[in-house]
Amino acid sequence: MSWADMAQEDELAAAAAEEDAAAAAADDDGEEGEEEEAGGAGRPRARLTREQRELHRFRNVLRKDDFICLERVKGQLVNILAGLELHAGVFSTAEQKRIVDCVYGLQEMGKRGELGDRTYTEPEKWMRGKGRVTIQFGCCYNYATDRKGNPPGIIRTFVSDPIPELFKVMIKRLVRWRILPTDCVPDSCIVNMYDPGDCIPPHIDSHDFVRPFCTVSFLSECDILFGSSLKIAGPGEFTGSFAIPLPVGSVLVINGNGADVAKHCVPAVPSKRISITFRKMDPAKRPFSFKDDPELLNITPLEAPAAPETSRSSDEGKGKQLGVQTRDPGSRSSRSRKSKGRTTPAGKVGWGGILGDQPPQHPQSPISSVSSDRERDSIGRSREPRYPRDAPSHGEDLRDRLNRPPHERTPGSGVFFVNNGADSQARGQRMEHRQLQMINRTINDDMDSLSVGSHESSEQPRVSVRTIHNRPRTRINLGW
Repeated sequence: MSWADMAQEDELAAAAAEEDAAAAAADDDGEEGEEEEAGGAGRPRARLTREQRELHRFRNVLRKDDFICLERVKGQLVNILAGLELHAGVFSTAEQKRIVDCVYGLQEMGKRGELGDRTYTEPEKWMRGKGRVTIQFGCCYNYATDRKGNPPGIIRTFVSDPIPELFKVMIKRLVRWRILPTDCVPDSCIVNMYDPGDCIPPHIDSHDFVRPFCTVSFLSECDILFGSSLKIAGPGEFTGSFAIPLPVGSVLVINGNGADVAKHCVPAVPSKRISITFRKMDPAKRPFSFKDDPELLNITPLEAPAAPETSRSSDEGKGKQLGVQTRDPGSRSSRSRKSKGRTTPAGKVGWGGILGDQPPQHPQSPISSVSSDRERDSIGRSREPRYPRDAPSHGEDLRDRLNRPPHERTPGSGVFFVNNGADSQARGQRMEHRQLQMINRTINDDMDSLSVGSHESSEQPRVSVRTIHNRPRTRINLGW
């Protein structure tokens, strides 16, 4: 069954469908609608087909995927919330009511023992934060080593109850509306039923389940905390770096750093709450007798319509941006986020110099790298020239002075040769010729850099160029 099929049997769902149809029709014939409200004889509203109603709601899903919380993990500053997405408007009020009624029906079946072994669990509430009711379908996950010696993780020798039909309809909605990818269709789920004071302690979901996975919230809004290090403040109370409020009916997709780097928890809830978490099992960790449900195979996503405006999101199918006010439990992390600034594409801080980055408004002076570049290049130039020997160069007056015999050069020429231990005149000539080529290349490469950076310092820089040879060493100083 689809939601549209169930709407024919549910008056509330039918009313919600009529409201959706009326809202869509108002976009097309708003003038006629105004005439009807004013008592005019406008033409009757056009009734939308099932596909048109679904496409209309699909376009109006709100999403938020720009969560940022910078924390240092293993010496690196990373956004621990990268990969999180929050979607609202996926399930209507009537659909939420139908889902909640189904969960309460499953709870009654569990109390009567009509569900399989380990499917329904209701521990005793011996203290605040303990005793949350859970219902598992598709597989049974062991949170700790049980009495039979099964380690934490999916129990592969146990056959769990299959996913209920209504939950499979929810999975189809999540995949068709591009909230979950087609290569990660959930094949298991767990229902958590909270009474006031119940919580979920800090944890990272087991890698027996692949990423991404998602959780859907019902009945009441609550906060979910994220942080690389969450601390227990009391029974059912925790402190963390970042709190995200989960509106009623919202879908939180957990992926990336939000799933594997940051821990998450739900502090003690103030009122009744129901959440359904859908996950796909790692094929290597599935129960031995598990078989894929044919109803959950080959789900085709809805086609994303082209965005009519450039200001809209490029992926129109994911809907509009969700304006969720995220909360920070501690002022410390709030101040740190303000001081750390924005992140670069690689996840490093671009301002503040925490990782040694320069602020974008103060580019690094080219003069600071001239000496180091020349020292690196001078070693390679003595072995492998970068330019042909007859390459043209600037600085003709300097070359003329260099071509003079040594005894004709004056101290005011700006070029001085100091020969350390050269015994033969031929060797000295070869060294002079080599130095002449090196100076020509240096002038060509760095004249622009020197002219650009000259205004950044009140004193003109003095550049040193050294050549290293096996035996004699020659030092040339250029005074500009």
